[in-house]
Amino acid sequence: MIWRWLPRLASALGLALALCGAAHRAARGAGLFDEPEQLEPLKLDRPAAQGWRAIAGAIKPLAGIAYPGEQVAIQFSVRNEGAAPIETVPVLEVVRVAGRFVRFEPDPDALGGVREISALAPAGEPVRLDFPLLALGPKNDAALSWQTDPDHPFAEPGPYALILELPRRGRQIIATFARVHPPAADGAAGAGGGAGSALVYPLDLQGPLARQLDLAKRLGFRWVRANGMPNWAAASQPNLASPFDWSRLDAWIEEFRSRGLRLISSLAGSPRQAVTPANWQAGNYVHDPQHDERFGDFVEEAVARYCGADGRGPLQIIDFWHEPWEGGGAAGWKSDAPRYRALYAIVSDRARKGSRRITVGGTSSMTNTYDKFLSLRDGEAAWGPRLGVLTDRGVPPYACFGPRAGRKLIATSMELAARGGSADTLVAAATHLTAAGQRKVCPVNADGFFWENGPAGPLCAPAAVAAGAFLHFTAGLDFERIVVHDRLPWLYQWGGGQRVLFILAGDRHRLTPNAVAPFDQIRADGTIRIETMDGRLQAWDQYGAPYAAEGGQFRLPCSAAAVYLEAPGVPAPMVAQTAADGRIEGVTPVEFFADDFTVPLPRLKAIEVEVHNVLTHQIHGTVTVVPPSSIGLQETMVAVSLGAGATRTLSLPVTWAKPHPANAYPFTFRFTGAAGRAERAEELHVHTIARGTPTLDGGLTDWAASIPVLLRTEEAPLNLAEAAWRPWETRKDVARGMAELSLMWDETHLYLAVRERARDWKPKPRLSTRRDDDYFGADDLAHTYVKDLWDALPYAGHCVQIGLRYLPFRARLAPAGVVPARMVADDDTDTEYALWGTPDGGAELWRSAAPELGFFNFLPRCMPEGYSGVPKGAQAVVKRQGDDTIYEAAIPLADLPDLQPAPGKVIHIAFALPGSGLELGAGRSRPRSNSLTLRPTWGCRLSNDIRWGFIRD
Repeated sequence: MIWRWLPRLASALGLALALCGAAHRAARGAGLFDEPEQLEPLKLDRPAAQGWRAIAGAIKPLAGIAYPGEQVAIQFSVRNEGAAPIETVPVLEVVRVAGRFVRFEPDPDALGGVREISALAPAGEPVRLDFPLLALGPKNDAALSWQTDPDHPFAEPGPYALILELPRRGRQIIATFARVHPPAADGAAGAGGGAGSALVYPLDLQGPLARQLDLAKRLGFRWVRANGMPNWAAASQPNLASPFDWSRLDAWIEEFRSRGLRLISSLAGSPRQAVTPANWQAGNYVHDPQHDERFGDFVEEAVARYCGADGRGPLQIIDFWHEPWEGGGAAGWKSDAPRYRALYAIVSDRARKGSRRITVGGTSSMTNTYDKFLSLRDGEAAWGPRLGVLTDRGVPPYACFGPRAGRKLIATSMELAARGGSADTLVAAATHLTAAGQRKVCPVNADGFFWENGPAGPLCAPAAVAAGAFLHFTAGLDFERIVVHDRLPWLYQWGGGQRVLFILAGDRHRLTPNAVAPFDQIRADGTIRIETMDGRLQAWDQYGAPYAAEGGQFRLPCSAAAVYLEAPGVPAPMVAQTAADGRIEGVTPVEFFADDFTVPLPRLKAIEVEVHNVLTHQIHGTVTVVPPSSIGLQETMVAVSLGAGATRTLSLPVTWAKPHPANAYPFTFRFTGAAGRAERAEELHVHTIARGTPTLDGGLTDWAASIPVLLRTEEAPLNLAEAAWRPWETRKDVARGMAELSLMWDETHLYLAVRERARDWKPKPRLSTRRDDDYFGADDLAHTYVKDLWDALPYAGHCVQIGLRYLPFRARLAPAGVVPARMVADDDTDTEYALWGTPDGGAELWRSAAPELGFFNFLPRCMPEGYSGVPKGAQAVVKRQGDDTIYEAAIPLADLPDLQPAPGKVIHIAFALPGSGLELGAGRSRPRSNSLTLRPTWGCRLSNDIRWGFIRD
């Protein structure tokens, strides 16, 4: 799951736990100086690597976050860790820095399973200051200090590094500080800077509350996310019927009230005595139903107390339970959907009794909202009005469909656990996810905002400075649109009235490093030249420092870094056009898109490839196509001329073609021109659905008319030199990671055959006969999962998934709106089936998606009401042959009434084998990552963009 990275808590209940740490792991900090690649840009040594250590003792202002004109003062010490004395004249270096991407590193606890490693790199000329002679005996310390002064004010906005150098003994980082723009005043901020501010600060319930809120306030945050506080346990008495004790929560809330901060929270945290011993032992920390009324009392009184009838209290938005996944979500949730609905109804109804001004959010994430609420027959009508805001957590753009669903339910949406560990990715998340429709965006935690080097406490990192700049520039503004949809740069418009801001970037792939996103072939890391509009256009870097113009132009980064643009008094369309028409340099100019062949190779008339210009100006050049040895082309070089954002389909006539038994035809596509070079290698296949009626017996003998498509991993490399390439017979050493897919049709059925190499294959129970009550206990555990819920799901374990796209459009979601459709999750599959072998030697064919069916995941007690997933008249066979599994199915066309196969008809097919990790379209140019292509809706599948053609023979 996308969101399964979130920590699961042994307990989040009770005041002591809620206040001192059960709700979040200890912060690791930014990790700015852990790796050799992080030390190299500033030529730093590790602490004590050369016998000494620099330690930050105190810093003012807090965390070194300084407004214009404020003095920065740092006290630090130098300790001699060695056995010999140190006598030297130290040099203090102060240099403006910026974040620099290093790499992604696997991390199961991080969002998306990877952690971003970034470093500090010089972004200006250093200032070097000599200190008096330093003489230190072994194991002794010396106290030193430094502060800004009129000669060295370091006034330019951005982060700075303070480095101590001992000649011939290396260099160490002491501290960082930053110049930031002051937050907009409440009266001047309007909806954007106040109640509508898009960026939310992630509170760490383990950390000191006052200091964190001071940091958030100083950076300009107006909203804070605090999962699990306030909670019932923090106000309860040993006798649950006794009046609530609000004293501790009052003090906690007052910290927000006194700073004018608004609070988003998930109300979870039942008193220990309200949870039965059986549930506590089972890890389900949800109170017993007999206490529901008292829980409702808490919700109503807490909302009345902390939001207020006038809605001016700190508590503004609540949802219920952080990640309530079936079978074990975050914070000890192991209850079923009916129990969640009962509790959510209490939260929704009683909260609104407490204050009509409170906003009650839907269950996080959007997939939970569908399974728990909308799977009911009257789900939209009964629960839609209760969902004021839909909450997502850890949902990247390719899985973001909450805003589109929200428009249908008349609700907004927000993202409360986004990637944001570095300055680049924080601003990318704030802009891209807001553009995707999320009204608010909160980083998953504040680890990337600060680091520590001794008693001085938190020291600001580039991500914190970038957050402050984003809040400063977007204050008072709402997101309006992405200006350009068909090319670079990414250009986000904020505001549409008297003040308009644009945020420019060239690349957004770091938001989803393991996924395929728009412009994935490009990975822009160049520059863009933009006219200054006679000096009226202003530009700032992502830390808030102004860019200087030269010759009436700005030369700005077109990369992962953000740029702020504003031209006061100039109409927004003129500014947008000027920015969008800037000249991009140093960026790969084109991307290629190639489709498979939908006729047998001997009938192939031409090779078609799309060439798309991603730049802002017209380009000229030559496209060279290098075919495999089995295909001859009439011409291999074509001159092209493409306007900004234009796409041209090249059709290269085929002179001869010889089918290869591997059905694999590797091509190379190249572009060369004055704008630059591009190259793409792509393996094409024949994708045909042959006419015929095979016998389903697990033998594959009746499938000779079909042309199988091989899917493989690196364990089974392609060998085109073998004239009779037969990997199933010759590669017995391959234990898994190899499969082939064949399709046929006749007037009544669509037929499917799959051969999968999986030595560890296991059967799965039938979903059609699943007894949902068997997954839950009895008595106190009647709503508690006591059994693995994944065993019969139609996307887990060893099974086949196939999704068909054949209708011209789908209407289960509202339109994507002001962003490119392929940027966010898209409803691109009409009907999906899953097929697997069962323990009794049989097989189950299950319809997982249909044009009239919502986005459900078929969890126990979440089955769409009245739904039967086995197609009437379907046939299925699954048999083992050594290490291979043979799947065969006959899907009645009556179950696909709008498909209507015919020779020459082309449809799109998505296909995956979850047990082997194989997926049709992997490594191809056309598909991109999309969570709604195949189930589950939290997954990362490839979009349904692979073409297949029906043929008669």
